[in-house]
Amino acid sequence: MKEIVFFLAFVSLGIPVICQMSKPSPKPKAPALVVEPFFDIPYDPSKVHYEPVPQSFVNVCHHTFQHEFVYAYLKSGAAEYFVISGYSADQDGDSLGYVAMIKGGNCDSADLKNAFVGVPPQGGYSNSSTGEEIPGKGAPEVPDPGESGAMGNSHYVLRSPHEEAILRGLLEDNFQRGIRAFGGEIQYKSLICTPKIMKAFSDFADVVTEQELKSFCSRNPSVSGSGDDNTKGK
Repeated sequence: MKEIVFFLAFVSLGIPVICQMSKPSPKPKAPALVVEPFFDIPYDPSKVHYEPVPQSFVNVCHHTFQHEFVYAYLKSGAAEYFVISGYSADQDGDSLGYVAMIKGGNCDSADLKNAFVGVPPQGGYSNSSTGEEIPGKGAPEVPDPGESGAMGNSHYVLRSPHEEAILRGLLEDNFQRGIRAFGGEIQYKSLICTPKIMKAFSDFADVVTEQELKSFCSRNPSVSGSGDDNTKGK
């Protein structure tokens, strides 16, 4: 009531009163291009549509970006694995993808690039564990052949066949999602099955990605199918 009387007093005294109406905040606009996190493919999010993160993911892991999308999904035992990236209206710089694992109502995550530099052990696996964990998290870093110093490229040694299978399963699902998002296998292969990308994933630490990429690119489209599968994130 005091505020109303105060306002009327100013008006009665002939003092001009300026009322400024606050404008609603503009709706965040999507950037012209978003980058697919596995193979760094730029695309227009108004034309290429990846699946938004499900509410079940947000309830446990929350958001890193204002707009997030699923680029790979794998259900393994009691765990669910997601590869996520996205964008925010006010972000500065590129978005970096990450791997998230939900198990027992808890969320764990790690940088995507770090998870996918796992190399199978030269002498074969001595560990047959099927425990669910983010690939590479907590594993010692090993310098790549010919590399040295803190700035050199590094990898980790995969600790079990199960850990390797998680990487391969996420890559396979990523291919299928790319087929759906870009409108077909021929269109998607024209983007990722190129000499430039093949060369980019020919380093020592990229052995798993390189093998899966070569396998996918060498497949006949009739074998790969249209990408309709049951690996959609729930």
